[in-house]
Amino acid sequence: MALQIDTEDFPISQEVIEDAIKVLAAQITQRYPNGCTVCGILVGALPIIQIMQTFFERNNPHLYPTCFVGAKSYVDDKQKETVGIYSIPSGHLFNKRNVVLVDDVIDTGNTARAVGKMLGERFKAKEVNMVALCVKGEIPPWVSPESVGFQLPKDQFVIGYGMDYNGEYRDLKEIRPVTEEEKAAAPSKNPKTAEPIVSEVGHVEQRMDTD
Repeated sequence: MALQIDTEDFPISQEVIEDAIKVLAAQITQRYPNGCTVCGILVGALPIIQIMQTFFERNNPHLYPTCFVGAKSYVDDKQKETVGIYSIPSGHLFNKRNVVLVDDVIDTGNTARAVGKMLGERFKAKEVNMVALCVKGEIPPWVSPESVGFQLPKDQFVIGYGMDYNGEYRDLKEIRPVTEEEKAAAPSKNPKTAEPIVSEVGHVEQRMDTD
């Protein structure tokens, strides 16, 4: 059950955030007592996975290997959303294995849906499920994460603990709405990354890292 967050509940403290992440990790081990691959969607899931790893290490870390996939959604001038997937770890982490995707925040859910579809169709994952630290508004029916830490107001753009505004403020140790002053201080930089193969949602190609 996600903790409902209203505007007056911000900021969410580091202690509350990390407790929620540990609960998500515990739910993963309960759902998959024989193990699964835990795959974070970069960059936002990085601090979440780090906390989860400490939890898994107290149990059996070999049952819960962690990895990351780089993915980003884009909206063009016609409001058409596409998803670029930058890198995928070795396929043996997914083939015929249960996989749990971890995301920092779900808004439209299209990035997670595209990654999950690719892992199932291309890498033949046995089962792909998802957990998210936050969801904005109602959970999109095409994503349906098994576990969510916080349900945030749909109209709030939040930063901190992996969530950014134009690439800034990810390292804040709390979650709260971005201010107008912070928006002005973080103009869009259009950063260059390893060029993804961008595709329409529902038909995803990717640049792969192989052993």
